[in-house]
Amino acid sequence: MPPFDFPASPAVGEVSNGYQWTGEMWGGAPKLGTDMSEQFFDLTGLSSLDIQVPVWAKGVQLIGNCYLPTNASNTMLLRVSADGSTFFSGASDYYNIGCSHNTGSSGYMTNQSATGTGIVLTLSGQDPVFPHSFTAEMTLVRPASPSQIFLCKTYGKSQDTAASTMSRTVWWEGWLSTAVTTALALKALRLFNFGGTACLAGSWLKVKWLGDIAQVPPSTGIADAPSDGCEYVRVNGIWRKKSQTFVLDGIVNFDLAVPDGAKAMRVYSTMMPPPANATSSSVCFRASIDGTNFMAGASDYHYAGFIHYSGASGFSSLNSVVGAFNYLAFNNDAAIVQEVIDWRQTLIRPTVPSNQPWYGMVNSTSYQTTAANAYNNAQMRVGVMNTSAGVVTTLKALRIYRANGGAFGSPSLLEASWIY
Repeated sequence: MPPFDFPASPAVGEVSNGYQWTGEMWGGAPKLGTDMSEQFFDLTGLSSLDIQVPVWAKGVQLIGNCYLPTNASNTMLLRVSADGSTFFSGASDYYNIGCSHNTGSSGYMTNQSATGTGIVLTLSGQDPVFPHSFTAEMTLVRPASPSQIFLCKTYGKSQDTAASTMSRTVWWEGWLSTAVTTALALKALRLFNFGGTACLAGSWLKVKWLGDIAQVPPSTGIADAPSDGCEYVRVNGIWRKKSQTFVLDGIVNFDLAVPDGAKAMRVYSTMMPPPANATSSSVCFRASIDGTNFMAGASDYHYAGFIHYSGASGFSSLNSVVGAFNYLAFNNDAAIVQEVIDWRQTLIRPTVPSNQPWYGMVNSTSYQTTAANAYNNAQMRVGVMNTSAGVVTTLKALRIYRANGGAFGSPSLLEASWIY
């Protein structure tokens, strides 16, 4: 399968080369086309649209229908780019020649040669009742000779209110100026309304790319999963992050970002205390509702359950304690014994009743050097409190750290599995 040229900074939901940007990746089965050689765009609310050219395409066919508000400058134009982002827009970067017919008094007209800032697809028309419709075909690759051009031919319809023009039909040819000698293949197209007004409902564009059929990706094609060390599964044509593994050696604060759409998670971890640890190094967590700021109020968290000490202390009950953080493993002060943590956490809370927290559950084992405690086996229900009714329902990130501020020793490993 050939490579693609994708936009550098796509908007969420943007379609390119038949794939859709989810905010994290290009995914999905080809959108709104019969195969990867076709694309369909809803132009409602747009005054311009940039379309990336697949690397295998040698030509393109554009079929469009644009309803436009009243504006005497309404003219559908086409511009091209040689690098995928910068579009030729000089006053004489394009030429347009051909004939047109007006049902008004001006009748047939011949345009012998006119320079402009774009290739004309439809003539100017300010009657909003009739759409600007067009069918255009353009070559996208030219020979190295500077005398060759990127030719575009168009058949367009528009409607004007002037008695001399009225219903307007154009049969024209246009091309990028021969003074532009650097581009041998076009990388992007820009469809736009010279009048600057946005298209109304019912406006659309269909794009059909022309090229070697053997190079066209099939309709069932999908971009490969990101190469970021995570495990992905394909769900409804989109790559979904399923699990991640991290090495925490030497880290003080580990922030775990929640993937979009995740509703719950499970974390399994083994962690070593710092090599020379003399104080309690309980493992804790805090949560963030914006992905950056972590809640740290005096009563933002609560936990309840029991802990069993293999020493003389035996069982101990944990009766609904509130605090500025939550525990994952208690009081490890032995530098040679690791903590083992199994943590399950909901990431979405109910909005009714409004005072529901985000609940979770932790099973953990740690070690304390006092004879009364020794191995600490804790089973707890943990919660993150938030009483803002209906404002925030999803956690965006979780921070895992030691209560004493120490770094995680080596080896310290963590695996997060996401539930959608």
